[in-house]
Amino acid sequence: MPKLFSPLDAGELALSHRLVLPGLVQLHEMGNASLRIPKFDYARRATPQGLIISEPCYVSLTGSADAPHSCGAHPEWLREWRRATDAVHSNGGLIVAQLCHVGRLAHSSITGRRPVGPSTRSARCTVRSFHGRWVEAEVPQALDQDGIDSVIAEYQSTAIRAVSAGFDGVELNSADGYLPNQFLDDVVNDRVDRYGGTIRNRTIFISEVVHALVQVCGAGRVGVRLSPYSEYNDAQDSAPLALYAAVLQELCDQEVAYVHLVRSDRRGKILGHNPFDDPLAERTFRAAFSGAILVSGEFTKDLAIASVESRWADAIGFGTSWIDDPDFVRRLLDE
Repeated sequence: MPKLFSPLDAGELALSHRLVLPGLVQLHEMGNASLRIPKFDYARRATPQGLIISEPCYVSLTGSADAPHSCGAHPEWLREWRRATDAVHSNGGLIVAQLCHVGRLAHSSITGRRPVGPSTRSARCTVRSFHGRWVEAEVPQALDQDGIDSVIAEYQSTAIRAVSAGFDGVELNSADGYLPNQFLDDVVNDRVDRYGGTIRNRTIFISEVVHALVQVCGAGRVGVRLSPYSEYNDAQDSAPLALYAAVLQELCDQEVAYVHLVRSDRRGKILGHNPFDDPLAERTFRAAFSGAILVSGEFTKDLAIASVESRWADAIGFGTSWIDDPDFVRRLLDE
C-alpha cells in the first residue's frame, strides 16, 4: 500500500491517511447576513480520521475580508461552526479552524476603520469591499506595541472559541499575504523596532502568536500555513529561503503539529504539485522542520504518492479538487 494511504501522527492529530482537504481562501457573497458561515458540506467530505482544514475564520472584524458574522467574536460564528464540527465528527473526521487576520488587506467599508499592518505600506493589489467590488488597497496604520498585543489576544480568544465550537485544533494562516506573512516579508515590513529589520526580528510576531495558540490548544493541535514563494496579495521577501528556514526552525522548536506549505500566483490560484522553484528549498525546509509537513497544490494521485514516498511531504492537500467533488478523497481511498 502506498505511504499516502497509511496513518500519520501530526502532533496529537492521529490521521488514518494522508489526504487532507486544505482550507481555501473563499470569499462569501457580501452583505448577506443570513448566509451560513460554513460554505461547504463538511460532513459529506469527512472521512474516518481524515483531516479537514476550515475555510477562513477571522479573529476580529478589523482583520476580516468578509461579512461581520464571519468573525470569531460573533455569536452566529460559534453556533454555525458547532453544527459543522459535530457533523464532521459524526462521520469520524477531524477538523481544524484556519485562523486569519488579513491585516492591510482589510477594507474600511467592511471593518469601519483603517486597516492595520506592520507598516504603512499599502498592498499593490485590489481588495474586496463590503459590496463585493474589487477596489485598490487602502494605506494601513502601522501597529504599535499595544496594537500588536491586542491582535495576539484576538488570535488567542478566537482559538478559545474554536475549541468550544468543537474544532480539533487550529491552523494559523501565516500565508496568502495575511498579517503574519506581512510581518515576515521585508518588502512589507520596514519596522526598526524588535519586530523588524533582521530575519530573527521579523519572526517574532508569528512566534508570539503561535505561543498564544499553544497556550489554548497545546502544541500538538496547532498547525501553521506558510507560502514561502507566493506572490499572492503582494507578499514577497528578498531572501525567502533564509527567511523561511528560520521560521521553520522556530516552529520546530515550538513543536507545532504540522506546517502547511502552499504556493499561489498573483491571483491566488494554487500552483502545481511542487510549491517551490528553488532546488535547495525541499532539502533546506525539511532539515529545518522535523515534524509533519503538509504540501498543498493541484496534485494528481500519482504525484501525491511520489511526493510522500520521497519524504518531501508527509501529507498532501489536494487544492481545489474537493470543492466541486465532495466524494473526492473517499473515492481515492476506495481505489
